[in-house]
Amino acid sequence: MEIMKLLHPKVVPPAGWVAETRGGTLRRDAPGAADGGLLARLDAVVRFLMERDNLPCSEVVKAVCTVLKADDALALYMVQPQGMAVAVTDYTSFDSVGVGGGSDRGARRVGRAGAIEAMNCHWNSEPVCSVYEAAGLDCLAVPLLAACKVWGYGEVRAPRPMWPLSMSDVQWDVEPLEGWVSNAPNGLLRHDSGDECRLVRLVDVAAWMANEYPRDQVIRRLFGALYQNEADPWGWQLFVLNGKGYAQRLIRHFGPSPETVDFWQHLREPDSIEEYGEGVTSGYSAQDVMGVILRMWDYAWPGVSADPDADREWYMQRVIEANKRRNARLKADPDASNDAAPASMLSEERQAMMQVLERLAVPIPVAFTLWGWGRATAAVALPDAVAGTQAAPAVEAQDVTDWPSLVRYRGQFASLAAQKRPVWLPGHVEILAARLHEDHQAGRGRGALGRLAGELGAVRSTVGELLKKHGFSQATGEKLQTPATPWSGMGGRGGKAA
Repeated sequence: MEIMKLLHPKVVPPAGWVAETRGGTLRRDAPGAADGGLLARLDAVVRFLMERDNLPCSEVVKAVCTVLKADDALALYMVQPQGMAVAVTDYTSFDSVGVGGGSDRGARRVGRAGAIEAMNCHWNSEPVCSVYEAAGLDCLAVPLLAACKVWGYGEVRAPRPMWPLSMSDVQWDVEPLEGWVSNAPNGLLRHDSGDECRLVRLVDVAAWMANEYPRDQVIRRLFGALYQNEADPWGWQLFVLNGKGYAQRLIRHFGPSPETVDFWQHLREPDSIEEYGEGVTSGYSAQDVMGVILRMWDYAWPGVSADPDADREWYMQRVIEANKRRNARLKADPDASNDAAPASMLSEERQAMMQVLERLAVPIPVAFTLWGWGRATAAVALPDAVAGTQAAPAVEAQDVTDWPSLVRYRGQFASLAAQKRPVWLPGHVEILAARLHEDHQAGRGRGALGRLAGELGAVRSTVGELLKKHGFSQATGEKLQTPATPWSGMGGRGGKAA
């Protein structure tokens, strides 16, 4: 299963973009990139910014050139009439650039600096912008993903966009699910003494998720959050259990921490047998470490099936892959071991890998925010208008008329599993949307969805999907205008209660 490809964001070009242009194909040799190696022509970016921001050509060109000059990592390419685009090198000449292709008698212009100088010289004449008249510059391009992130040229669509944007969106007042005990087989489930420092093992979260999702989807959801969480990407909230003290953080200073060397020295790529497998070293980045953990998990986690090899087709696929690796090994080294890597999910190699991975844990508040594992503390979630009052009587659905009464109503069910909570009524969703819109209008929009979800004892992602389902903006709470269809008003099926 190619999980990493599923986690990549999808870059959608703006309207009017085409790959095949008169000057050549807008593509570079980067098949593994998130944008598939697609490019954006800089002259098109300039025109896009002029129309979007209603700015004159000179200002836009100056701004674009300033970004290119300040960020050498933003690669420049030249589109060719045939084949893929090539990168601009220190020897690429822009001496012959000029309006109509005329020769420029000035100083030599070469490389990245020469391209930027030529753009400043020939793309900012007023009152008419000459961005489409300077021969030799209309072939300049940048990666589509970069153009999208830097200038908004297109759209980056993540497969799961609801992870927290900051740690302030984490619901910290969370209790563990029933059955949780502080002492796991791998050590104490804490990284410090406070309740917010309690941990849950990843294997326990995975087993809990497997009550609803099949094995591959569990892995995708589990590691999608650890990769795409913008607040703490690449496993910053992963801790390693030990038998002698508090759990230690796996990642420090953008790499594996020295305190957990007894753990990560046993991490290795699972695509080969032990005598030539590549292990994690102190030089690995946080992203590299998470990549190895993900591939080990996909290779070794058997799921919750009593017989993980029961799927004959999947088992045979593993057998074939193991034989291919063995044949490639023998071709490279005839004296290498002739044994194929084990194919059974119950092999000793896979079980040994899981013994290593079982030491990984995350704080319970983080597990609740990312996956819904745990339960919010309803008493802490009440707003000031409600907190401090005496024990409130039971609130019925028909009694909900405003935000405080909605919080009290939903708070009654915060300790229940999500699937056992009452469904949301349309009127209650409207109150939620109105409160979100009120916070947005008052300048409290950043993190508002996470705060409101916490007050309701719900998960941010669930509340966001609820608003989306009922036609409200997840960012502002405003009602979205959608075209009518023959199915309008029929609603959805199978939605979870928040």
